[in-house]
Amino acid sequence: YLLADQHRADVLSFEGDEKASTPNLDKLADNGMVFDNAVAVSPVCAPYRSSLFTGKYISSTGMVINEVCMNPNHQAIGYVLNEGGYDMAYLGKWHLVDIHGRDIPNGPARLGFQHASLFQGYNFNHLNYKGFYWTDEGDELVKKEIEGDQTEYWTSTAIEYIKKSSKEDKPFAVFVNYSPPHDPWKEYNVDPDSYALYKDSIFSLPENYL
Repeated sequence: YLLADQHRADVLSFEGDEKASTPNLDKLADNGMVFDNAVAVSPVCAPYRSSLFTGKYISSTGMVINEVCMNPNHQAIGYVLNEGGYDMAYLGKWHLVDIHGRDIPNGPARLGFQHASLFQGYNFNHLNYKGFYWTDEGDELVKKEIEGDQTEYWTSTAIEYIKKSSKEDKPFAVFVNYSPPHDPWKEYNVDPDSYALYKDSIFSLPENYL
């Protein structure tokens, strides 16, 4: 499962955006299925994530706004996959525990992903370039720095996991949670090649912008 943060459906080159450069997403669209009529239960990050992982409305998860802690007492997808015998990997943003920039405690707060064989996550930040994550080393949570572009790191880590897991008999699932294209859109927060693509671009505001 690939989840990008604040990525509108219309800002994709295969959807006709002339400024967008999304060749890999275009390939996914060409070789898969695009749902043109999909509805999210919330336009806000954390509430939507809680609904995504549980299949419930946000009034049931207790995650009605950002910056609160989700009620962990749900049969979330992490539990379902674990009970089904899946090996799991969780990579990237979590945003369901109100601890800015810190770890996601091992246990029920991970909604079943405490059983994942690979857990590299961070609760909340938007350091898209040279960020960090927390991972388990034995019984300890350890902070790790990301050198370079966050998206490249999560993607390459997911590919390595898929290659390794595909050689095993056990079914597997990997959740990759990107921060981009979430702001801030500053030079310090993007890799140099991507910044160069748009440094001289002018983006007009939509007609409904007030």
